[in-house]
Amino acid sequence: MPYKEKILNLNGWQRLWVVATAIYLIASVIVAFNIVPTEKDIYKSWSSEIISWAITNDEKLKNYSPYSIRNSYSDMDDKELVEKMQKKYIKENVFHKFDFEIINKRYKSEMDGLSSRQVQTVGSILFLWLASSMLVYILGWSISWMRRGFKKA
Repeated sequence: MPYKEKILNLNGWQRLWVVATAIYLIASVIVAFNIVPTEKDIYKSWSSEIISWAITNDEKLKNYSPYSIRNSYSDMDDKELVEKMQKKYIKENVFHKFDFEIINKRYKSEMDGLSSRQVQTVGSILFLWLASSMLVYILGWSISWMRRGFKKA
């Protein structure tokens, strides 16, 4: 039986499963695009940590919130902010470099592993889509098989 005839021979429940699985795939792809980590996300966390460090270590900033400090640099993206603040504080006190090295090491390792984390996240979502779609199909097929068995008896 050719492939086209097999598709036309699907019963109503199988067709419903195909449509529902396609809609679920679209939803899964949308979710994947929204939760996959990006370089921008890492720099946002990095700049937040640098701002928190500055509030803790700079007496002039003690009364400011991280939000207000970030807003004062709203013309910069997070990557520029990280570089500017580090240069500023290292210029004031060379020993701040050691604090920044610890922070930088963590975020640079996140950047190095970014592509593998992205692939892993997308792979996990697609696996969950496939596994749950197959589980729903097997459950529907099992119910149909049991129903046919009761009809024969």
